Amino acid sequence: MKKTKVEQAQWILLILFTAVFALVNLARTGLDDLWLDEVFTVRIIGQSIKDMLIMTAKDVHPPLYYFIVRIITDIFGKNYMVFRAVSFIPFMITCIYLLLYVKKNKEYITGFLFLFFISFTPNAVLYNNQIRMYGFAALFCWLAYIKLEHIIKSKDGENSRKDYLLFTLLSVVAAYTHYYALITIGFFFLGLLIYSICEKNNIKLTIICAICAALAYTPWLIVLLQTMLRLTSKGFWIPYIPSVATCIKFLLPFCSKYYKLIFVLVFGYSIYYSVNKRRKDDKEHFEPDYAAIIGIMSVIMTIVVGEVASYVLFPCFLDRYIYPAAVVLWWIMSKKIGELKLKFIPNWLFALLCVIFMFISNITPFLYAIKEDYRLNQEFWDAKAYIEGYDPDNTFIYTDQHILATEYYFPHYQSSNIGDDCLMEDKTNGRAIFILANQTIDQIKDSNDQKIDIIETKDGVYQTKPVKIYVTEIN
Repeated sequence: MKKTKVEQAQWILLILFTAVFALVNLARTGLDDLWLDEVFTVRIIGQSIKDMLIMTAKDVHPPLYYFIVRIITDIFGKNYMVFRAVSFIPFMITCIYLLLYVKKNKEYITGFLFLFFISFTPNAVLYNNQIRMYGFAALFCWLAYIKLEHIIKSKDGENSRKDYLLFTLLSVVAAYTHYYALITIGFFFLGLLIYSICEKNNIKLTIICAICAALAYTPWLIVLLQTMLRLTSKGFWIPYIPSVATCIKFLLPFCSKYYKLIFVLVFGYSIYYSVNKRRKDDKEHFEPDYAAIIGIMSVIMTIVVGEVASYVLFPCFLDRYIYPAAVVLWWIMSKKIGELKLKFIPNWLFALLCVIFMFISNITPFLYAIKEDYRLNQEFWDAKAYIEGYDPDNTFIYTDQHILATEYYFPHYQSSNIGDDCLMEDKTNGRAIFILANQTIDQIKDSNDQKIDIIETKDGVYQTKPVKIYVTEIN
């Protein structure tokens, strides 16, 4: 069936937006100011396979992402652009799949909305090339959810069995990428099992897939349980628990509460429209959108589990951990709004209004995020060049930031975290550089008996944070 001129225009516009957003996100692979977790990734990748597994087991994330990065960087080289480009891969796969989906189903509004969510909102821009696992976890969760949609839609037949197989494989892969993806996927399976029992549809196949997924994850589940026990007794580094309001703000990434309200109202009306349409289409056998219900409940329960576990055990939840679930929610919201057929507005005009809304509701934070990234990156390298102007043979670096990043950026310098007894003349040889984000030099002076004479002071950026840099003489 040939596209109409309006459909052709929407299709071209969607391709154009995809290309522009891809280039903007790709450009960020040139940012080489890494924060602590990214440095940790780089350090893990530099280890042997055995040591990678040991370090990952001691960490709080599963190992799959690290092995993906290891394979690709072994081929293309271990520099920051390659590391960031690896995280750009899931974004490109998502865009390609989205274009194929829209081309097949002609759901242009869905395409526009979802594209803006995954490429134009500040959090998405960050995770599209951050040297961490969030992009891959989001991709695998999203693809698993799409297969869940197919399962519920097809119900029976050979295609359904293929969807069950792919759903199971993608679910396991997602669970091996991030622990909170594991939680989201777990609720996918629970929702599918409840649906199968209620509808008396493929119950046996659903149980078999759930058992296979559980068995496939069992080796790392043991590691997860050991980690939980260890952290329960020793505590974890997360200093706070994000509120539900913070999580909602993450899920609805618009620049003001008014835009959030408008979007929620439109989404709410789209659900009402969808329910009424389904009732009219089949009055005798009305079925709600079970896939959307399962998806939304999985997102909600991921947040609930994170909040409850953090209060009952120890703080183990951050808003960025729900990014994989957020992408699933964005897809559901985009699809539901895309199904709307308004009598008083032509479909093409509604699509245009959606594009305008997504643009104006995100352009300010988007531009700020891009500008801030490049500013921080430049200021970091200015600070790094400043520090490297001092001879590493007689200069010692102290910092109140994690020492891992100091060792990464200044491998030729001796360095240490700041402690009450850290200032020792045999270490500093008379000179020390302090990189401070959380303390002042006066606080350091007060905690030590040694006299610290400040030679120079400079404002800088380190691990994407503003810091004060002090060059001192120790007496």
